[in-house]
Amino acid sequence: MKKSMRLIGGMAAAALFVSAWPAQAQLYVWTNNQAGTQWWSTNANWIGNVAPAAGGAADYRLIFSNTVGTANFANNDLTSPFMLNNLRFQLGAMSIAGGTLLFTNNGATMPGISNMTGGARTIANDVIFGTNMYIGGTSFANVTKLTGSVDLGGGMRSIGLSHGNYFPSIAMFSGSVGNGGITKTNNGTLILSGANTYAGGTRVAGGVLQFDSAGAIGGSGANVTNFGGAINLNFSGFMDAATNRIGLISRGSIGVSEAFKAEAGAEKAPKVKF
Repeated sequence: MKKSMRLIGGMAAAALFVSAWPAQAQLYVWTNNQAGTQWWSTNANWIGNVAPAAGGAADYRLIFSNTVGTANFANNDLTSPFMLNNLRFQLGAMSIAGGTLLFTNNGATMPGISNMTGGARTIANDVIFGTNMYIGGTSFANVTKLTGSVDLGGGMRSIGLSHGNYFPSIAMFSGSVGNGGITKTNNGTLILSGANTYAGGTRVAGGVLQFDSAGAIGGSGANVTNFGGAINLNFSGFMDAATNRIGLISRGSIGVSEAFKAEAGAEKAPKVKF
């Protein structure tokens, strides 16, 4: 409790918006503004001179803030996977890298990633979604990029691109997504572009789900079902209808890129079964 009180006091001084967070959360605020790669294990990089414990915990919430213009890379050199409930980009040019991050529930509190910076921010770590996730921000300009692999933890994961008071936002997964299935919920846009292997299927219940390559649709049998959102196929080339099927259930839309349309009469035309 003493550690939590010290951290909360430092955060209030930094005018960070944490009033809605559960009181039991352990809060760690990054304060290193130096350019280049900096390390999570360094106590001086955090308010109160206390770094997170190796391996993290289900009630960990991390805030990353950079008040100068130079890019800052916060590298997780703690025990991997590092468990946490929430990661927030608060201010400035920040990127996260290093060891694997495992997002999990803190009691009834869903895990999430928040981008409040007004720009694109990158998480280069491999990540594991241990349960359903939200990714949100304060405007459409807040783009969150996950460039490492995404492990869905063996389940059908709901991924919402807005939550509570957050605006609908954009998330881009360019690494390989595997081990489960995806249900895209709420507003906002989720863009998948990696060579994905998940075979649990994809459901679109709200907002936009965009595929930037045929391989992004997932492994064999990873069918896509639209329950009321929008699906964008933003690529050209083959999509094997025997392997991946895209369908509408009652409502919704499917859009294709101009490059996709351009090959419709070609010998190697894109193949889609609706």
